[in-house]
Amino acid sequence: MDGFRLHIPPPGRAWTAALVRALGPATLLSVVALSGCGKSGEAKAGSDAKKGPQAEQQALGTSVPVAIVRVEHGDIVASMTFSATVESERNIVVYPQTTGLVERVLAEEGDRVERGQALVQLDDDDARIALERAQVELRKLQSDSLRTAGLYAKGLESRDAYETALYQVSRARLALEEAGLGLQRTRIRAPVGGIISQRSTEIGNRVSPSSEVYRLVTLDSLIAQVHVPGRTRPHIRLDQQARITSDMLPDYEIGGTIERINPVVDPESGTVKVTVALADSGRRFTPGMFANVALITDRRANVLLLPKETLAYDAGQPYVFVLRDSVARRTRLEVGLSNPRVVEVTAGVAPGDSVVIVGQEGLRDGATVRVVEEPFRPVTKEQPTAKDTTET
Repeated sequence: MDGFRLHIPPPGRAWTAALVRALGPATLLSVVALSGCGKSGEAKAGSDAKKGPQAEQQALGTSVPVAIVRVEHGDIVASMTFSATVESERNIVVYPQTTGLVERVLAEEGDRVERGQALVQLDDDDARIALERAQVELRKLQSDSLRTAGLYAKGLESRDAYETALYQVSRARLALEEAGLGLQRTRIRAPVGGIISQRSTEIGNRVSPSSEVYRLVTLDSLIAQVHVPGRTRPHIRLDQQARITSDMLPDYEIGGTIERINPVVDPESGTVKVTVALADSGRRFTPGMFANVALITDRRANVLLLPKETLAYDAGQPYVFVLRDSVARRTRLEVGLSNPRVVEVTAGVAPGDSVVIVGQEGLRDGATVRVVEEPFRPVTKEQPTAKDTTET
């Protein structure tokens, strides 16, 4: 009946009787059956279209293209992650030790300085004059004491006069040392080595011992303070290891250890302050930088690992598709620790199993598949995990 289209007007009792007499009962039934089959086929095609290309391939008995990964052993750690700001354990304010006018500024913000390095030069004219006066006074008193000592040795001067002369010489020496110290203090120096984080003076400023001129931070004593929920306090201990990263330093990670744990729980937040000492040999972290601090609470070595992308969930239960003789078998898993990239598998798969990592969407148990990509290995390097991640 190719190319033939039968137009049937709205049926009526007289019209139906005439049609039966013209075509016969058998022919009429054949036409009605063909019409029903056409509608059923259209409905089935629409249903298959909704299932997607993989469902169509499975329905047609063709193989589904997938990529796989091998189950392998590796190490994994569990951690709690917190946000913090990097600080310096030694944040030092530099003050002058004398009063004077700023003549020269010798260091700027961001400069790395050594202990004893000059930062500011004050006007030193008065200090130099005072030093010269003390030197002249000492020479005069030393000469007088020598003369008095000679007379005392000849019995021409009293012992009191001799001792007074010696006393005056000692005072002059102290005055000279004091004058020399006053001259030294006209040059303000760094009390420790570090980096200048703030300069608070300008040329021409008059400063005194109460005037802040610089702030220094040291990079060999960086810390990060995190606030741990009180319920997790039993998992925290001194010298516990930590790993620190920052969004400002991609692909850079350093270690750390818990240095102090505040014994008091904050009644408002219900948290405990924990101080972590950073071990940044590369000196890339600086005070004020935001960081992610992962406190390691558990560590497991030589366990089965799978990339998280392989997992799917049904009613909260994880499963994967394991490739066996070109057939994808849906396999339920039992998992342990996890991190953003991999998960520990405690049951369900064995080392060397091929697990579908790309193409499992819409895949059915028992479907025939073909591998179109080379298998790649999961990341087995230890990474901080998010088993009990808390952002603060």
